Amino acid sequence: MQTSTIEDTFEQIYIQLVKFSEKIQVIQNLSYRITGKLQEPLPKQWTAFNHFFNSGMYYHYRCQGYVECLLVTDAYSSDSINIWINELVYPAAENFTQAMMYFEQIESTADIIKLQEFATVKQQMKEFQQIAMLIIQYANQLNTTTPPFKM
Repeated sequence: MQTSTIEDTFEQIYIQLVKFSEKIQVIQNLSYRITGKLQEPLPKQWTAFNHFFNSGMYYHYRCQGYVECLLVTDAYSSDSINIWINELVYPAAENFTQAMMYFEQIESTADIIKLQEFATVKQQMKEFQQIAMLIIQYANQLNTTTPPFKM
Protein backbone atom coordinates (compact mmCIF):
# COMPACT_ATOMS: atom_id res chain seq x y z
CA MET A 1 0.00 0.00 0.00
CA GLN A 2 1.92 3.02 -1.25
CA THR A 3 -0.05 6.07 -0.23
CA SER A 4 1.20 9.26 1.30
CA THR A 5 -1.88 10.33 3.26
CA ILE A 6 -4.88 8.82 4.95
CA GLU A 7 -7.09 10.57 2.37
CA ASP A 8 -5.23 8.83 -0.45
CA THR A 9 -5.64 5.52 1.36
CA PHE A 10 -9.38 6.01 1.72
CA GLU A 11 -9.66 7.06 -1.93
CA GLN A 12 -8.07 3.72 -2.84
CA ILE A 13 -10.31 1.87 -0.41
CA TYR A 14 -13.37 3.57 -1.90
CA ILE A 15 -12.36 2.47 -5.41
CA GLN A 16 -12.16 -1.13 -4.17
CA LEU A 17 -15.49 -0.84 -2.35
CA VAL A 18 -17.20 0.32 -5.55
CA LYS A 19 -15.68 -2.60 -7.48
CA PHE A 20 -16.82 -4.89 -4.69
CA SER A 21 -20.37 -3.50 -4.91
CA GLU A 22 -20.41 -4.27 -8.62
CA LYS A 23 -19.30 -7.87 -7.99
CA ILE A 24 -21.88 -8.26 -5.24
CA GLN A 25 -24.65 -7.15 -7.59
CA VAL A 26 -23.57 -9.57 -10.33
CA ILE A 27 -23.35 -12.47 -7.87
CA GLN A 28 -26.70 -11.60 -6.32
CA ASN A 29 -28.41 -11.46 -9.72
CA LEU A 30 -26.93 -14.82 -10.73
CA SER A 31 -27.91 -16.26 -7.36
CA TYR A 32 -31.53 -15.20 -7.91
CA ARG A 33 -31.53 -16.88 -11.32
CA ILE A 34 -30.06 -20.08 -9.92
CA THR A 35 -32.57 -20.13 -7.06
CA GLY A 36 -35.40 -19.79 -9.58
CA LYS A 37 -34.18 -22.86 -11.46
CA LEU A 38 -33.73 -25.13 -8.44
CA GLN A 39 -36.31 -27.62 -7.26
CA GLU A 40 -37.90 -27.31 -3.85
CA PRO A 41 -36.69 -27.89 -1.22
CA LEU A 42 -33.60 -25.78 -1.86
CA PRO A 43 -30.31 -27.35 -0.79
CA LYS A 44 -29.39 -26.26 2.74
CA GLN A 45 -25.93 -25.16 1.61
CA TRP A 46 -27.45 -22.90 -1.04
CA THR A 47 -29.83 -21.33 1.47
CA ALA A 48 -26.99 -20.81 3.96
CA PHE A 49 -24.76 -19.31 1.27
CA ASN A 50 -27.47 -16.82 0.34
CA HIS A 51 -28.17 -15.96 3.98
CA PHE A 52 -24.55 -15.16 4.80
CA PHE A 53 -23.93 -13.47 1.45
CA ASN A 54 -26.92 -11.17 1.99
CA SER A 55 -25.81 -10.42 5.57
CA GLY A 56 -22.32 -9.58 4.30
CA MET A 57 -23.86 -7.40 1.62
CA TYR A 58 -25.78 -5.46 4.27
CA TYR A 59 -22.58 -4.68 6.17
CA HIS A 60 -20.70 -3.93 2.95
CA TYR A 61 -23.11 -1.24 1.82
CA ARG A 62 -22.98 0.36 5.27
CA CYS A 63 -19.19 0.12 5.06
CA GLN A 64 -19.15 1.87 1.70
CA GLY A 65 -21.47 4.61 2.96
CA TYR A 66 -19.27 5.17 5.99
CA VAL A 67 -16.22 5.62 3.76
CA GLU A 68 -18.17 8.09 1.62
CA CYS A 69 -18.86 10.09 4.80
CA LEU A 70 -15.19 9.96 5.80
CA LEU A 71 -14.15 11.20 2.36
CA VAL A 72 -16.64 14.08 2.42
CA THR A 73 -16.02 15.18 6.02
CA ASP A 74 -12.27 14.44 6.27
CA ALA A 75 -13.03 13.03 9.73
CA TYR A 76 -10.19 10.52 9.78
CA SER A 77 -9.80 10.14 13.53
CA SER A 78 -8.45 6.84 14.78
CA ASP A 79 -11.80 6.26 16.52
CA SER A 80 -13.73 6.79 13.27
CA ILE A 81 -11.43 4.47 11.38
CA ASN A 82 -11.58 1.76 14.05
CA ILE A 83 -15.38 1.95 14.17
CA TRP A 84 -15.44 1.51 10.39
CA ILE A 85 -13.12 -1.49 10.61
CA ASN A 86 -14.53 -3.28 13.65
CA GLU A 87 -18.23 -2.51 13.25
CA LEU A 88 -18.54 -2.76 9.46
CA VAL A 89 -15.54 -4.22 7.61
CA TYR A 90 -14.92 -7.17 9.90
CA PRO A 91 -18.61 -8.16 10.27
CA ALA A 92 -18.96 -8.01 6.48
CA ALA A 93 -15.84 -10.15 6.12
CA GLU A 94 -17.08 -12.67 8.69
CA ASN A 95 -20.38 -13.10 6.84
CA PHE A 96 -18.71 -13.33 3.44
CA THR A 97 -16.26 -15.90 4.84
CA GLN A 98 -19.20 -18.02 6.03
CA ALA A 99 -20.84 -17.61 2.62
CA MET A 100 -17.64 -18.81 0.92
CA MET A 101 -17.55 -21.87 3.19
CA TYR A 102 -21.06 -22.84 2.10
CA PHE A 103 -20.28 -22.00 -1.52
CA GLU A 104 -17.45 -24.55 -1.46
CA GLN A 105 -19.88 -27.17 -0.10
CA ILE A 106 -22.32 -26.43 -2.93
CA GLU A 107 -19.90 -27.91 -5.44
CA SER A 108 -20.99 -31.35 -4.24
CA THR A 109 -24.63 -30.56 -5.11
CA ALA A 110 -25.20 -31.96 -8.59
CA ASP A 111 -28.38 -29.98 -9.33
CA ILE A 112 -26.64 -26.66 -8.90
CA ILE A 113 -23.32 -27.32 -10.60
CA LYS A 114 -25.13 -28.44 -13.78
CA LEU A 115 -26.61 -24.97 -14.19
CA GLN A 116 -24.86 -22.67 -16.65
CA GLU A 117 -25.02 -19.77 -14.20
CA PHE A 118 -23.08 -21.71 -11.58
CA ALA A 119 -19.86 -21.58 -13.61
CA THR A 120 -20.30 -17.83 -13.95
CA VAL A 121 -20.94 -17.43 -10.21
CA LYS A 122 -17.86 -19.50 -9.48
CA GLN A 123 -15.70 -17.18 -11.60
CA GLN A 124 -17.31 -14.08 -10.10
CA MET A 125 -16.67 -15.44 -6.60
CA LYS A 126 -12.94 -15.74 -7.37
CA GLU A 127 -12.81 -12.10 -8.46
CA PHE A 128 -14.97 -11.14 -5.48
CA GLN A 129 -12.56 -12.84 -3.10
CA GLN A 130 -9.56 -11.01 -4.58
CA ILE A 131 -11.19 -7.62 -4.00
CA ALA A 132 -12.31 -8.67 -0.51
CA MET A 133 -8.77 -9.63 0.42
CA LEU A 134 -7.48 -6.25 -0.73
CA ILE A 135 -10.08 -4.40 1.37
CA ILE A 136 -9.19 -6.56 4.39
CA GLN A 137 -5.51 -5.82 3.82
CA TYR A 138 -6.22 -2.08 3.96
CA ALA A 139 -8.40 -2.51 7.06
CA ASN A 140 -5.80 -4.63 8.85
CA GLN A 141 -3.12 -2.02 8.17
CA LEU A 142 -5.30 0.80 9.53
CA ASN A 143 -6.64 -1.10 12.55
CA THR A 144 -5.16 -0.05 15.88
CA THR A 145 -7.48 -1.84 18.33
CA THR A 146 -7.99 -5.50 17.44
CA PRO A 147 -6.02 -8.37 15.90
CA PRO A 148 -6.03 -8.45 12.10
CA PHE A 149 -8.82 -10.31 10.32
CA LYS A 150 -7.77 -13.43 8.41
CA MET A 151 -9.75 -14.69 5.45
